[in-house]
Amino acid sequence: MDKKGKGLTPYQREVKKRRLILLFLILIFLVLIVVMINGLISSSVKAYKIAKATPTPTPTMFARITHTPVPTVVVTPTPGPVVMIDPGHGGIDIGTDAGGYADVFEKSINLSIGLKVRDKLKELGFTVLMIREEDVYISLDDRLRTANASDADAYISIHLNALEGDTKASGCEVYYNGSKNENNALLAECIVNGICDSTGARNRGIKEDDFEVLLTSKPAVLAECGFMTSETEYPLLKDDSYQELIAQGIVDGLFKYYKKLNGAEKKDE
Repeated sequence: MDKKGKGLTPYQREVKKRRLILLFLILIFLVLIVVMINGLISSSVKAYKIAKATPTPTPTMFARITHTPVPTVVVTPTPGPVVMIDPGHGGIDIGTDAGGYADVFEKSINLSIGLKVRDKLKELGFTVLMIREEDVYISLDDRLRTANASDADAYISIHLNALEGDTKASGCEVYYNGSKNENNALLAECIVNGICDSTGARNRGIKEDDFEVLLTSKPAVLAECGFMTSETEYPLLKDDSYQELIAQGIVDGLFKYYKKLNGAEKKDE
């Protein structure tokens, strides 16, 4: 048989062919094995590097302590007294313009003072109900009906005084109805003293009357906080800082009223 395989029988040629095919398949299998081994080695090296880079926790002789977060306690403030503030007049009812002497209507100053009282009382924890918070007309019947239907502990109607032809009359006076509630006189006294102490205005005292807004069975007063016809007092009534003093006086008077009502003042003395 020569080197090129000439002279081989058909059977021998077939055997040789199959051997070559087998060798080829074995070679492919070996290549695949090498590739797989190489992949496994790369993965192992990568995992080793990651594990080495991650610090191992230092063992401790103490057991791990788990901190349970303390729940936040929400404290709901105890609601304070319920006070209804009624800025007098409003809308088409301008109140007094002091016979043309004043350039700002009473209704506007009343509302400004009333809103200041509202804000101060809310800051102190009071529940405040407002008859009006804008320039709108509300009838006296509706004001009284609203007061009666509310759960207010006190009702304060805010007004300004006028005495046409008299530019000297000044000061604060507070009205109450003595037959409607036994605490009306006390509330009136506390409010007039609070306003006058805060503003330095003349204290004209408390007076009984049967104004419609005072016909409620709740403790109620009508505060005349100053005179629009006064040449000295009217400029103050228009001033925002003076209105703050009036509002603070009403708040102080309310505190005095509740203190006396609860007997706290006698204990302090």
